[in-house]
Amino acid sequence: MAMPIKYSPFSLLLSLLLLALVLSSGCTKNPEAPVVTSPSALPDFEDIAPDGSTTLSNLPGGQNNAIPSNPLVPISNGNFVATLTSFGVRMTNQELQTLKKRVAVKPSGKWSRTVSQNADQALQANFKRFGALFNPVIEDAEAYKKQALAFAERTDVPFYLDVQFYLDKNQFLVNKWDKDTQEFISIQPDGTVINYLISSAIKSPRYVEIDL
Repeated sequence: MAMPIKYSPFSLLLSLLLLALVLSSGCTKNPEAPVVTSPSALPDFEDIAPDGSTTLSNLPGGQNNAIPSNPLVPISNGNFVATLTSFGVRMTNQELQTLKKRVAVKPSGKWSRTVSQNADQALQANFKRFGALFNPVIEDAEAYKKQALAFAERTDVPFYLDVQFYLDKNQFLVNKWDKDTQEFISIQPDGTVINYLISSAIKSPRYVEIDL
């Protein structure tokens, strides 16, 4: 008959300490590597045209389920804030200040790249898509770029916010549109041109003139 093994208080305590150490090391997670986010890629704006689809309603309040829950700001005398408010869209004071700076950005004289194309490729793609809309038709990409940059430089053309893009992406897509010539241009925060075309589809509620 096997004799029972006797443990001294010291050996028993040592065993318990070793067991606790093993259990502790088994439950401890290794430090996770920090999440490295890539530089924010530019949206593929070449597919954004004024006549694109929109889910906004012409009724006051718009699509309420798409409205971000931003702190409310008082309605100002400007038509921009009042119009957005009538659609149920309210921006923070910080957003309004950011937008005010956006419309003050000077054109850089360059075309914008996209997620999948460099600046020259994006220019060529936009020219092929929109060059024939102009009268007279623009002959080549360089002439198209030159005309676009000249339009971007004009200070007498009002800015418009793409409200649909703001609600979908929580980003500002700022455009210039001349209601007489129907020239339309989208501009990045760095002053580069996104696209340039002719359009009669600049209408509320998707587009609201910025008068900040």
